Amino acid sequence: MGGHADRAHRRRQLDSWVFARSLLTDAMVAGGATLDPVGDGDVQITAHGSHVLVELDSPSGHAILRLPRADVDRLLDEAEQLVPEGSESLDLDVELALLAGEDA
Repeated sequence: MGGHADRAHRRRQLDSWVFARSLLTDAMVAGGATLDPVGDGDVQITAHGSHVLVELDSPSGHAILRLPRADVDRLLDEAEQLVPEGSESLDLDVELALLAGEDA
């Protein structure tokens, strides 16, 4: 279970970012100890004080989301209750079928 963000452009193009739950967890654990973001590449997360900053980058633009830390804590707690960390599974045949537009 991870995070997902979408952003629409004036041209009605949609950018999507998908990232692992562990990226949020790592940022929350490091929160305040450093202002260096957690993550490499298109998604970087910094937890500082009462907020979490999620920076999303793509060739078509850049976005910074400022989220209340309490909301991110609650999200991670609920995600852990639904799908305990480490119990995630991936069926590559199903995922490939979905990517190909087929019914899984």
